Order: sequence, then C-alpha cells, then structure tokens
Amino acid sequence: MSVEHIRTLVNYLNNPPFSKNLNLISLDSLRHDKLLQLLSDVLQWITNNNFVDIRSESAEETALRIFNILRLIRFKAPKDLDELHEWRTGIIEGEKGFVYPILYWVFTNEEKIKERVYLSQYLTKVNIPPEFRDDEIIKLENEVSDVMEQFKDIHKAVKEVKGDSLLIQDIKNDLNTMNQEKEQLSRRVEKVKNKVTNIKNYGKYLELAKQLREAKDEGLKYRALKQDQETFIANFSGKKKRLQKDISEIENNINNLDPSQLIKELEEELNSYTYILKEKLHSEIENKQRVIRDLTQIANMKAITKEDILQMNNNIENLNSEIMNLTLERDNKDEANDDKLSIYRHQAANMTRKKSVTAEVLQKRREELAELEGELEEKRQKLKKKSGDEEIVSSGEMKKYVSKFRNKSFEYKKRKANLDNIKREIGILGRTLTILDRQWNDVKKEKEKNNEIIIETILKHSEKSKGYERPKTGKVKSRDINELKDFINDIKNEITEKNDKVKGLNNELLSIHEKINKIKKISQERDNNNDLLEINKFEGILQKIISEIDEESKNVERHDEYVNKSENNLLIPSLENEQKLIEEEFKVVTKELDDLRKQEHSIDQVEMWKGIQAIFDSKISSFEKHY
Repeated sequence: MSVEHIRTLVNYLNNPPFSKNLNLISLDSLRHDKLLQLLSDVLQWITNNNFVDIRSESAEETALRIFNILRLIRFKAPKDLDELHEWRTGIIEGEKGFVYPILYWVFTNEEKIKERVYLSQYLTKVNIPPEFRDDEIIKLENEVSDVMEQFKDIHKAVKEVKGDSLLIQDIKNDLNTMNQEKEQLSRRVEKVKNKVTNIKNYGKYLELAKQLREAKDEGLKYRALKQDQETFIANFSGKKKRLQKDISEIENNINNLDPSQLIKELEEELNSYTYILKEKLHSEIENKQRVIRDLTQIANMKAITKEDILQMNNNIENLNSEIMNLTLERDNKDEANDDKLSIYRHQAANMTRKKSVTAEVLQKRREELAELEGELEEKRQKLKKKSGDEEIVSSGEMKKYVSKFRNKSFEYKKRKANLDNIKREIGILGRTLTILDRQWNDVKKEKEKNNEIIIETILKHSEKSKGYERPKTGKVKSRDINELKDFINDIKNEITEKNDKVKGLNNELLSIHEKINKIKKISQERDNNNDLLEINKFEGILQKIISEIDEESKNVERHDEYVNKSENNLLIPSLENEQKLIEEEFKVVTKELDDLRKQEHSIDQVEMWKGIQAIFDSKISSFEKHY
C-alpha cells in the first residue's frame, strides 16, 4: 500500500472509538498478534458488536469469526485456490500485507458496509437440514421469504423517502435563492424604470425592444428548425448512400451473374426440397400417423391388467422369435443362391440412410440460418433506432478501416521520424552557423588589428560609381577643331586604360570563380549547407562587384560611341552647341580617373579577394575539425 493509504488508516484508528494514538512508525512496528487484535476490533465495530479479546478464544474461533464477518460484509477474497489459502494464512498470522487492505476497505466504505450489516440481520436465511423439513417448516420458510420481500420493499421505500427529504431540502434552498434573486431583479427593474421614465418616446422604445425580443425568439426557433432539417437531410443522405451502395452491389452481381450456374443452383435447391417433401416428410407423416393410430388405439382400449401385460410380452417374444427365424431363412437363401446383388442392396440402403441424415442436417441448417437472419435483422433495426438511422459498419468494413488506419499510422510515424531528423539536422546546422559566425568575428577582429581590408568594410564604405549623366548646360570655351581632336584623343587614351583595368579585373574575377567552384564541390561532398549559405552570400557580393564593373563598361561604351560620332564628323555641324557638353564630359571622366587613382581600386580588389580566400580557408579548416 502507498503511504497515503497508510496515513488514512492512522487517521481513522486515532479517532474514536479506537483512539489508538498511532503514527506511521508505531503502526508499522506492531506485532502480528496486536495487528490481528486491531483487525478484530475494527470488524466488531463495523458490525455493531462488542470488542473481543482474541486471547480469550482459540485461533480457530478467531479465524472462523473473522472470515464469517468478511463474508457478511462481502469483502472480495482471491478466487485462485493457492492465493486464497495464502490469503487466509496471512490473515490468521496477522501479516500486515493482508490486514492493511481489509482495514482500508472497511474505513473507506463505512456507510455501505453498515447498511449491509443492518440488512443482513433481517435478510439472512437459516439453513435447515433436509431431515428436519416437513410441511409446517416449509410453510414457515415461505412466510419468512414473503416477509423478507416485504422488508426489501419497505427498506427501498424508506431510502427513497430519505432521498426525497434531502431533495426537498435542496428544493427549499433553491427556492430561497430564487426568491433572493427575484428581489434583486425587482430592485434592478425599478432602478431601470426610474432611469428611462424621463426618456422621450419611452413607450415606443419599449415596444421596439419587445419586437426585438420576439424576433430573437423566432430566430432561435428557425435556427432549431434549420438544425432539425439539416439532421434530417444528413440522415437521408446517408440512407441514399447506403441504397446507392446496395444498388451498385446488385448491379455488379447482375453483371457477374452466370445464368447457367444460377439455374444449376436452383435445380439443386429444388431437388433437395422435392426430396424433403416427397420422401422425407412423407415418411415422417406416415410415422406420425402410425403413432397417432397406436395412441388412439391405446386410448380406446379397456383398462389393462397385469395378465394383459404378460400376454402382450409373450406375444412380443413370439413375434421376435418369428422375425429372427425369417431373417435366418433369408440369410440362408442368400448364401445358398450366392446373391451377388446383396452387396449393392446394402450399399443402396446405406446411401438412402445417409441421404436421409444429410437432408435432416440440411433442414436444420436452413432453419438455423433463417433464425440467425431474423435475429440479425432485428438487431439491425434496434441499432438503427439507437443510432438515428445512421449507417452500421459491418465487421468486414471495420477490418478494412482498421487496416487502413494502421497504414495511415505507419505513414504518420515514418513522416514524423523524417521530420524529427530534419529538426535535428536544422539544430546541428544552426550550431554550425553559430560556430562559423564566432570564427568569422574572430577573423574580422584579427584583420582589424592587422589593419587589413575586410569585405564588409569595403562594401560598406565603397562609393558606388555613378553612371554617365549628360550635362544640361555648358559654356563653349574653344571652337578650334584641332584642339577638340586632341581632347578626344586624350579621352580615347583614358578609355583604353580603363578597358585594360576592366580586363584585369575580369581575369581576377574568373580566377576567384574557379576557387569558389572548388570550394562548392568540397562543401557538397561533405553535405555542409552552412558553407553553401556563406558561398551564396559571397556570390551576392560578387554580383554587386560584377554590376559595378558592368556599369563601368557601359560608361566606357558610351564614351566610345561619343568619340566615334566625333570622329565621323557627326558633331562638327553642331560644334558650337556641343562644345560645353564635351568640356563637361571631360570633367566627369577626369574626376572618375582621379577617383580611380586615389582608391587604387585594383589593389583594393586584390586585397579583398585575398580576404575572401582567407575566410574560406578558415571555414574549410573549421569544417574539417568538427566533421
């Protein structure tokens, strides 16, 4: 038993009429005889008897008294013989493992046991040995049984009256509560009336409120009616589905029906019924008629005396002897004539007998089948009434459903396992990303200490080169064509230098792309998704750089187009109007060249890619360490 149960026992034993003043330790340390005395006291108390000192009686008397009380209060003893013997021995010896459960059951079912003990005083029958039974004692037993039944009815009525009295008290309490609530509601109504009496059109608002309440009530009725109609439609839709299913099954049976097989089955059934009707039932009717004739003859006979019985017995013996003689004569004739057909006659007789037995078995099976079908239909009707005309699932459909449910459960468990694996992998990748971020921060701090270029710093502080913007106004400083040609040649030289720088950057970009592809292959072989994310990040950086290079290339192409137009004398006719535009272009290009010289873009790019290479080397080394 648990500690809570033992604590409950201690509480009950410390209360009157026991007042043992026990605790958990003292109860556990009681000797076996003291524990048995405690059990005896509790059982005597629950049966309203005086306490008995077990030392004043023998062990057999104590055991008999305790077991009789346990039988009286209907304590459930073990059913197995070995367990029952062990249980009885444990109680007689005062083992706490057998005594504690009895004490706990008695204390927790006190009211029920006391009522059972009270009824046992008046409803226990006295066992009278058969040798003492006579008419008077049997009459008294019947009277006692009638009085017991009357006592049961009276006791039941008394319990109902007690329950009704308790119910009446509850009703009175409810009425008092309702009266109090009624008074509170009356006061609230008076307050509300006092508030609304001064409102204009008070009667109109009151009438509108009444109409609103009636409309709500009517709406509730319509909703209930709608619910009933929906239930009705659902039931009939289910019935329709069942009928459609039956129709489809009938159609399938019709399509798969073989007329010859059906005719053959009908012929066999007709033959069996014909045999039962003409041969079996006919012979049974004749036997019944013969029995009826014999019984009628016996009923019409005069009173039979012992002499008549002796004469009949003599006649029977004579007839039996004649039958035996005739049988022997027939057998002798058969042996003398060597009748070869006797074997076939015996076989035919055996077949006839087997046929008769088979027909009887068939008839019984058909009757049982009809009876079972009737019971099945009756149970179906009952189930339909209980379930509200819902579809009843058969055992075959239930098996299919269970099989389908098992497959779904297996699929669910499989997908859940895959999901758990993905979640674990996400956790591992998250921790890997955290480690890489920490290492990246360490590398960045080390780069900052060494005053080396960091990719994020370059991207953050690098100025995006502006595209070519055509100046709107300008002043013409020179109209000399030779000076303009010299100016255009200078621009060509600058553009050539820019093209060379762009080619160098493209070559470096290709080499970096090759390195990134190699790193991608390594990361794919090791299934490291975090490295792929980092590579994608740096690919975004490369895309930004490529876009900057494309913008520079577009600017160069614009300058080439502009120079080509100038060389083809397309600008000469409007030289005076375009002089300022050329000067502004020169300023823009000169400014871009100065910016490129100051930033030393190519050197910075080389340093940047060196930083990228160092980062990837550190990531690869960390990946190899962890995996």
